[in-house]
Amino acid sequence: MIKYVTLLVLLSHLFLSGCSTNSGRVFSLKDNIYPFENAQLTNKVSSKTVRFKEGYVQNDVLYAAFLKSVKQSVESSYDKRGLPKPKIQHDGFSSTINFLLDNAKQNNPRSERSSVRVTPKGGAVEISFIAGEYHRDRKGEAIQKALFPIKRSTKNGYVYFTINYPATYSHRKGNIGSQPAVPQLFAMDEIDGAFEYAFNAIKIDNVSYLKKTTLAGEFTSQYPDDSVYANFKRRLHYGTNEKDIQKDGYLSRNIDGFEAAISIAVFPYRNGSKVTYKARMDREFYLTPNGKNTYKRFPAKKKVESVLLAIANE
Repeated sequence: MIKYVTLLVLLSHLFLSGCSTNSGRVFSLKDNIYPFENAQLTNKVSSKTVRFKEGYVQNDVLYAAFLKSVKQSVESSYDKRGLPKPKIQHDGFSSTINFLLDNAKQNNPRSERSSVRVTPKGGAVEISFIAGEYHRDRKGEAIQKALFPIKRSTKNGYVYFTINYPATYSHRKGNIGSQPAVPQLFAMDEIDGAFEYAFNAIKIDNVSYLKKTTLAGEFTSQYPDDSVYANFKRRLHYGTNEKDIQKDGYLSRNIDGFEAAISIAVFPYRNGSKVTYKARMDREFYLTPNGKNTYKRFPAKKKVESVLLAIANE
């Protein structure tokens, strides 16, 4: 017990003093104390430009969809290729620290992993390679990151996005307290290839956008409301009591290739009945980098009404 307390006091002194050994090892309570440094990327890689038809989607919405596609393509590419494993070494001192931590708190897992992160940063996208050591809520992350600038422009009815390869990148080692430093994931002679692979992985097949429409109206039928509602009832997902004065319901119909969710109400009107309706439709469309657009017009109100009128008068 005395040895255990003595060791804790010694370790506390080392941590609080922030001293370092002759080997360059730093003793600290803080995580990720190493500053970022800048370095050159030597590869010369041509920029990439894609264009999309203007006017179907707000430009900011289109830009957000483009960034999402960039993120997905880079992360998916490295999921398939894989990343190097972190090169983290633990010496005898680390083993002692781990022993003390594990005895102080049980069920205290420590893990090591690598990852790639793609993060929008204003007029650019940041690609980061991370070698990490994780322990409860603490993390020591060695990071290599680069900003890929994106230029936006419009011309002749098209929106253009041009993404450029950077000339520099930033890097730092990571640490959890006094544990050995976490080295960066890629060596200096490998990092250009890693960023170029990520850049070449950016392939935008399309960007999606959602369109919605709501059509509302009413029409009359010469038939009594009970008969009209009975015709609808066979197709309703739910409905009200047939004895109610106003009888409501909801049905779905495929109209000119679009799925329409339609709410209806039927009630007596003069010598027949009246039907009010509200039809809601939505569909995801796609814009492609070669300027194509899958947009198709929604059915007209007259078409929707004719379908409902045919049911009412069966």
